[in-house]
Parts: sequence; C-alpha cells; structure tokens
Amino acid sequence: MKAIKRHYTKVHKQYKLDLSERPKVVDCLDNSQHVVILIEYLNKPFLKCLNYAKHVSSNIVAFHVSTDADATELLKRRWEEYSIGIPLIIKESHFRDIIQPLISFIESEEHASKPGEVVTVVIAQAVITKWWQGILHKQTSFFIKNMLYKHRNIIVTTVPYIIEDDKK
Repeated sequence: MKAIKRHYTKVHKQYKLDLSERPKVVDCLDNSQHVVILIEYLNKPFLKCLNYAKHVSSNIVAFHVSTDADATELLKRRWEEYSIGIPLIIKESHFRDIIQPLISFIESEEHASKPGEVVTVVIAQAVITKWWQGILHKQTSFFIKNMLYKHRNIIVTTVPYIIEDDKK
C-alpha cells in the first residue's frame, strides 16, 4: 500500500501546475503542425485518418514500413491511381519493426519537424461490435501506441473505424 501511495504522490507532483507555467501561445493560422499517418494498405480506415488529418493541418505525410516488396508496389500503384495528394514515405524493415523506422524518420532531417516540435502520429483502429471479435484482429496499433507514448514530442491520435455487423 505504501508503494501505491508513493506512486500516486509522484504522479500528482508531476501533474501539478506551477503558477509560472502557462499555455503556449499558438498561432492557429500558422498550420505548422506536423502530422504523420501510418499506412499499411490504401483502404477506408486510411481515408478516414486522412480526412481527420486534413482538419488538423495541411502539413501531412503518410508513412509506410515495407516488409513485403509486392505489397509495397501495389500500394505505390494505388497511391498514384487514387491521387491521394500527400507524400508517401516508404522505409524498409526486414524485421517487421515499425517503431524504429518511424522514430528515425521523425528525428531525421528528411522530416520537416525541428527538434522539440510536436509531431502527431495518426493511427487507424478497427472497432468491433462483439467482444470476442477482438482476438481476430491484429493488435499492432495497441503496441505501436504504447511504444510511441514514450517519446516526449510525439502525440498519438487514434481514429476509430467501426466494423459493422452484417445485417441479415
């Protein structure tokens, strides 16, 4: 119980505002917010993420980690076919690692953000209507979010995509 109390005390101290701390003045018309949308396939959940991102900023890129050359080529063809209108960044990962290529990209000079600037990463999340369906879907977004939460200047936004039940 003492360890739990210490934990809550520590969290309370870190949450508490000092009078010298004020909200940052942000020019909303500046539109410099950096948004990265994670994409595996070009599909409806991605389009929902893109529509959301366009409400946040015009500074948007899509980020794809390639683990399969054929799937990546299909994505490139469909990207051109659908005229998405934002840059598609592709990085290879032979070990199916998404986090390290993403963090490396965000921290590189290739990305437009400067050190210390906030970057929003947008992730689609399938929302199912029956509890047991959860075990049928990948939990990749859960793991990605938890790893990204550890980076101070990255904000993770989840865009839900509801999987409807078939109406018979």
